[in-house]
Amino acid sequence: SHPVALSLLREAAALGVHGVAAPSANKSGRPSPTSAAHVADDFSGEDVRIIPTDIACEVGLESTVLDLSRSPPCILRHGAVTASAIRDRTGIEVDSSGGKAEGDRPKAPGMKYRHYAPKAKVVLCEEWSQLPAEARAEAARVRVLAFEGTGSGHGFGPDSVLSLGGNVREGSQRLFEHLRTCDQVGATVILVDVGPVKEAGEEGLAMLDRLQKAASG
Repeated sequence: SHPVALSLLREAAALGVHGVAAPSANKSGRPSPTSAAHVADDFSGEDVRIIPTDIACEVGLESTVLDLSRSPPCILRHGAVTASAIRDRTGIEVDSSGGKAEGDRPKAPGMKYRHYAPKAKVVLCEEWSQLPAEARAEAARVRVLAFEGTGSGHGFGPDSVLSLGGNVREGSQRLFEHLRTCDQVGATVILVDVGPVKEAGEEGLAMLDRLQKAASG
């Protein structure tokens, strides 16, 4: 939807090129960039010459990846386009259980077991009463990612809390920016309010996938 991308596609079409394939501006393993500043930080010191400065991601998570080599088609990576949306638009039923990496060769980006991970340890919490011991031991270096209206039972002050907004859509848009912020301030433990993500059902699958991979390993 960005005007620079749309202009590039139009120029390519005028030259007879219908579609452009290009890599993402992110490095494997780290939280994905969702702004121009994130891209510049990731590629600092490398020969990257053009970064549009007004870029900010509307969705915040990577796109849906669909495997059409199998029947029924299978979602390899969940994104904003859900299985229901594909069915409603095309009439095609797809397998949304998620594909599995084949040995050491994942079929799609983001299928490695640990991915999208900050330097800090990510802990997924469905109830604030189930906090890990290290969260209490290193309270000064803990950050909490919480949805609005879920209470402050975690026991940490407002300076330690980063808001995920009021719903999963807002949380998805903010997630990677918040994980990067936690690294920047030297957090060692990140507690994430995962209850509302699981309760969101299909709409929360993409965010839940990123959180589970960030917390793995």
